[in-house]
Amino acid sequence: MALPGGRDCSKSAVLHLDIEEVCNIIAHDIRNQYTIGYYSSVSSADQSFRRVEIRVKDPKKRDLDVRTRTGYFPKQVPVKK
Repeated sequence: MALPGGRDCSKSAVLHLDIEEVCNIIAHDIRNQYTIGYYSSVSSADQSFRRVEIRVKDPKKRDLDVRTRTGYFPKQVPVKK
């Protein structure tokens, strides 16, 4: 099953690989990832889906593999009394 922004690691997708190859792919992905964060300008009371678009410009013109989600639903912030 492929997840949004993820890689298909189902049995049929990796059946032709041996376990060492699969582990090498996973290890490479873990060592070459970044986390981007931001604060939304939209109130957290608005629980609608928030679309996110990531654009990457590489000055060296390399063919980069960018995997992201299309967006998210915000966490509800508890109301303080």
